[in-house]
Amino acid sequence: MGLTSRVVDPNSAADHLLDLSAFGTPDHQKEPALRAAVVEELRFHYEHSPIYRRFCDQRGFNPEDVISRLDQIPALPVQAFKELGFKLGAVTDGEIHVRLESSATTGTPSTVLLDRLTARRQARALGKVMSAVLGGQRRHFWVFDAPPGANVGSLGARTAATRGFLSVASSAEYLLDASPDGSLSLPFERIEQAAARANAAGLPVCVFGFTYLLYADVVKPLQDLNRSVRLPLGSKVIHIGGWKKLTNLGLSVERFSQSLAAIFGINPNDVVDLYGFTEQIGLVYPTCAAGFKHVPAYSEIVIRNALTMEPVPDGTDGVMEFVTPIPHSYPGVAVVTDDRGRVLGRGLCECGWHGTRFEVLGRLEGAEPRGCGDVIADRGATPRSRPASGRGRQIRLIYDGGERHESSVPVESLERIATDLRTAQRHLSSLPVDDIISLIGNAAERWESRDHPLAHLRQHGLSFMASWCKPDRLRRMADASFGGSRAVLDGFRPDPVVPRREIKAVPRGIVAHWLAGNAPTLGMLSVLGSLLSKNASLVKVPSGLPAVLPILLDDLAHVTAVSRGGREIMGGDLAKAISVVEFGREHHEAAARLSELADVRVAWGGADAVRAIMELPRRYGTEDVIFGPKLSLMVIGRDALLDPASVSKLARQAALDCSSFEQYACSSPHTIFVEHGGAAASPRDFAIHLSEAMSATLKRLPKADINGSMVGRIQSARMKHIASGEVFGPQGLEWSVLYDERLELAEPVYYRTVFVRAVADVMEIPRLLSSTNQTVGLALPGARRHAFLDAAAAAGVERFPTVGHMTDYDAPWDGHWPLARMVRFVSAGAPA
Repeated sequence: MGLTSRVVDPNSAADHLLDLSAFGTPDHQKEPALRAAVVEELRFHYEHSPIYRRFCDQRGFNPEDVISRLDQIPALPVQAFKELGFKLGAVTDGEIHVRLESSATTGTPSTVLLDRLTARRQARALGKVMSAVLGGQRRHFWVFDAPPGANVGSLGARTAATRGFLSVASSAEYLLDASPDGSLSLPFERIEQAAARANAAGLPVCVFGFTYLLYADVVKPLQDLNRSVRLPLGSKVIHIGGWKKLTNLGLSVERFSQSLAAIFGINPNDVVDLYGFTEQIGLVYPTCAAGFKHVPAYSEIVIRNALTMEPVPDGTDGVMEFVTPIPHSYPGVAVVTDDRGRVLGRGLCECGWHGTRFEVLGRLEGAEPRGCGDVIADRGATPRSRPASGRGRQIRLIYDGGERHESSVPVESLERIATDLRTAQRHLSSLPVDDIISLIGNAAERWESRDHPLAHLRQHGLSFMASWCKPDRLRRMADASFGGSRAVLDGFRPDPVVPRREIKAVPRGIVAHWLAGNAPTLGMLSVLGSLLSKNASLVKVPSGLPAVLPILLDDLAHVTAVSRGGREIMGGDLAKAISVVEFGREHHEAAARLSELADVRVAWGGADAVRAIMELPRRYGTEDVIFGPKLSLMVIGRDALLDPASVSKLARQAALDCSSFEQYACSSPHTIFVEHGGAAASPRDFAIHLSEAMSATLKRLPKADINGSMVGRIQSARMKHIASGEVFGPQGLEWSVLYDERLELAEPVYYRTVFVRAVADVMEIPRLLSSTNQTVGLALPGARRHAFLDAAAAAGVERFPTVGHMTDYDAPWDGHWPLARMVRFVSAGAPA
């Protein structure tokens, strides 16, 4: 890479490997040479990198054991180099020649520490790969980037990569201008002059640039000007970099290659897309003439399942990992990227190259985790096609009049929908509350059926909802919500407190529900609460929400029950009092109309979403019921850890709380504080018991897949704890128990990622709490219990359930009785 280097051990397995041809080495020759070099470097990193040694030890890996397959080696995630890059050296600080940072446009950049030996290996590997791409001929390079500034001690990855490629050039010139603000511009006259010189000499050139820069600063401007240049025969265009921005623009690899070929007057086959990444800089994976990405002799690719991290068969999509002995100064021997891909073939390719062939499918994608109410109910549920919300004055009608709909209607239809709902609500208010409870209970029996269309959601909210809808439970909840007797919903009843006075609960009318994304089952609980209080519901779901709610409402519409008087009652009478509409958050007119039609507004979601709903216009007297963003935790006192049986039971109960709803419920624990001094278990012992219980709970509540954005979050959290604490968990990302001794609430990661933190005295915890903490699962027997309850309640906490019952939806919830907020209490008579 243009850097001087110390003398290399001529017996190094890595240097023997680099003597091989990049793409001319058959697999049977490559495999033993690569494995010997990788094992050599693996053992060096294990001995000289304390963090990597801890990483291997916590996985039970001993590098002295026989390694028969490269996928057996513990692979660091790329997040390790974002969180701990400056600490991941395997050589002394004096040997570090360059501290290289990736040019991340968002998030935290990766850092790798390079010594001269690593730089020399990188240069050799890159030179051999590029020689194969360019046909062994050094060429004049056109670099479409700004000329590098004086930046020696801390190189950006883009600058360093360019310098590496220029080591195989005969000469080079930079062809973009940089403005003081950092923007780039294209001097077309200079390009025409360079093309004229190249054609006059008759020597092919190599155009080099980073993918998005080539598009934004070269291809697009020249296309807009309808300009092009013609390069000498045999010229090539080589580009490297992420495709995310171009994919977002709807630009495919093929179209981009054709555009580049047209701009420079070359064959599209002479446009070569390279794949590479900072954490193993110097290794690149070119596209061959047959259209495949190729692995050179100096590395190998492993495709892993994103959740379990187990290797998958060739042809199967997964997360890409690359194994190479090139890095010596840092433990980059095996790195799991955050890119998806699949192996397409091995051995000799039709292009004439040897080596594994693969395809890059893009980066792991996924919505960022949200807060309260984000039940993972879209795993396996089939989403509807995502409509263009907010376009014109249309909204989407999903459910109305007891039937499913899939139609766009004018936003003015909300008034008609509200009129029909008020008619249905008047009939609903005439039904005895026990008849409503019977119908809901019969629908719940359908939801418990093993052959139900949504049976795959039983472990992600459906089973809990069915249990919540048991008639006995609904009757108890209604009684508690209405002053001891649900009968006040059916008519005036004697006031139990004030003599000679009667009380009646009068439904407010229409309850408008704003549901959070990915929360259809929780949304159904909200709707059922409205039915129990004899209100109609107008439900707004976000665009693209899986079609779960209409299926549940269909069940409700088709059940029947028999009243105490022997009369048949119909679920359709309840379903007609519910309408569901869909529109995007940018559809301000629809949101305002919905708000103005509501007698009660129920809002689920994060702080920004709830704030936006509260700022909508509303009629005077409209009641607001808010289920905003909250976080929860667990506290285990030393007196709860008195004997082994109690510890095991408590760990099982805690694991259930940490696994339900994948921790997306606002009542899910993220931090578990465990007090020192337990007779049967220390806080660390409890973390180990919890890890065993999490593994057992996974069998009861299996995970089907993983959200793409969660892979990086979990890997980052694990890597931080490799350096500062301990990690208990499988190789995969199914669950994680992260142990340390910090007296602070952990930033939630979600997806069964639990922080166990040792404390000297649980009475120190209330000072960490506030009204943003909804639930504390409490295991604190003895005299200190009420002192803790009083202090934590004063700080703002609203629920203190027994460990194992944190996610049981009950009342009061968020500090109030939601059903009581949906009625007006009317009195008649006068006290004696």
